[in-house]
Amino acid sequence: MENIETTQMTAVVETAKVNDKKNDAIPATEESSNEEKGKNAHRRMRFGGTVEQVCMLVMAAGIAAISVFSHQWLKIVIACICGIVFLIPFLAKMVRSRNGISAEKVCSILRKRGLSPIVSGDEIRWVCNGKESVLRIRGCCQVEIAREYDIPSITATIEGNKKAALETMKEVYLAKVSVREGNGNNKLAFSAESLCISAKELSAYIPMCMEILDLAEDRQREHISEIRNNGADKSRRKIGFVYA
Repeated sequence: MENIETTQMTAVVETAKVNDKKNDAIPATEESSNEEKGKNAHRRMRFGGTVEQVCMLVMAAGIAAISVFSHQWLKIVIACICGIVFLIPFLAKMVRSRNGISAEKVCSILRKRGLSPIVSGDEIRWVCNGKESVLRIRGCCQVEIAREYDIPSITATIEGNKKAALETMKEVYLAKVSVREGNGNNKLAFSAESLCISAKELSAYIPMCMEILDLAEDRQREHISEIRNNGADKSRRKIGFVYA
């Protein structure tokens, strides 16, 4: 009997070890994937995009051809071609910067919509229908539009908003809702992000994003009301958020 129990215990321990190895393998795979993405991004930043790399290859081939051919006129033609190719990356950069997103272009888009944007550091703020929104331009053409509201430093309020935020994000997939705590200055934040490579795309994105944030706020209030009615706040303290 003692040998049977010992055998069973050994089997349980071995099974646990196998499960631990499987569980440890998942984060390792994710970490390896993230590391590989970081390396690829670093390579792209170091060697430039496809246009730059092709131009480098063409110029290298041209220089090699000049050293091989003996005809002077042919060398001049190849040198002229290399000179034109050398200018292509600079022209491509100018086109990208002209079509790219900047604070000036964002303000221009907002003014056309009758809004009065204010640039504050790396943020662009404006007020519409009594709500203050902020736009942040992230790296790699990533744009974030957010709204933040102060909430009281009450445990029931914070926990209620956290629970409601989870339900809101299940219904409004493109919105992020979070409670930010710090030094008694607690905020309920709504945000939506998108990749925009041009001002034209951004012009179409802004109104859609505003609608997404409006919907997320409405659903957040609804869920907070449900939590309050279900007895999450029996002292009838206010859980909701107020406009700044």
